[in-house]
Amino acid sequence: MANSIVLAMEDPYNPNKLIQNLDYLFLAIFTLEMFLKVIAMGLFMRPYSYLRDSWNILDCVVIILGWMGLGLAGSNVNAIRAIRILRPLRGLHSMPGMAGLVKTLLNSLPQMVNIMILFVAFLVVAATVGV
Repeated sequence: MANSIVLAMEDPYNPNKLIQNLDYLFLAIFTLEMFLKVIAMGLFMRPYSYLRDSWNILDCVVIILGWMGLGLAGSNVNAIRAIRILRPLRGLHSMPGMAGLVKTLLNSLPQMVNIMILFVAFLVVAATVGV
């Protein structure tokens, strides 16, 4: 929750050194958590190892991209730094009801394709008419 608050307080046009240091602290904490999980669960060989869970893969990708953004701080890495938005998703797997809700939403997306096609067709007609 504290990480989400720090991410919400960040202003890309007016960088604050305290918020940037807190961001680095959270990255270090998440990295330590990942390493402890890998040590406890194993990397990928056992049935319930770290990389066999999709939430842990998301955590790993967010952490690796966070370190890449930190290492490439001198260049323009806004796209990599934008991946930090996925950090709050890390907490979803700790709440069983929320994780089930997200899985249900993701499973329903293919069935919503027809509705999206109808919506886009409506937008095209409205844009053509000039509404």
